[in-house]
Amino acid sequence: GVESFLAAVLKECELPCFLYNFPKHTGNTITPQMYGRLARAFPKVVAGIKDSSGDLDGAKAFKAVFPAGQVYVGNDGAAMKVLQDGLDGSVTGACNCLPEALVGLDAAVRKHAATGGGEAEATACQRRLLAWHAAFSASEVQEIVALKHAIVHRLSAEGFNDFPTACRPPLTP
Repeated sequence: GVESFLAAVLKECELPCFLYNFPKHTGNTITPQMYGRLARAFPKVVAGIKDSSGDLDGAKAFKAVFPAGQVYVGNDGAAMKVLQDGLDGSVTGACNCLPEALVGLDAAVRKHAATGGGEAEATACQRRLLAWHAAFSASEVQEIVALKHAIVHRLSAEGFNDFPTACRPPLTP
């Protein structure tokens, strides 16, 4: 099934790539064991995995089965814990609209690890991500549509007038 399909794709890849575990939207799960087998079979191709399952223990298991691979998590609420637990970072919906919050969080956690400082900055960045996530989650608009509209708003506010900022169907409420 899924593992055979991924192996066939990886066999044809010439560049390093990331696997993407997002059971909510795909209906399929990449298990840590499956990831480990694929990473060992294609060590020059599998650069890592993005895990959007919501299971932080599962994300840590991905790192454990293939320590050389990068593990990114798609969970705004866990972004600080992801870094504190030794994973490589987060790629989330928020980073599309608030990239400075994730970049700042990463810098602050690294600063804290190196010097003991930065905890207040990390906490402030995490709070900003949590506030964004709460507002985003409260929307009655479908998740991807709300995200696209937030990106349009951010680009317009930042003065990107030459960038197409209109959402088109089907991504209009």
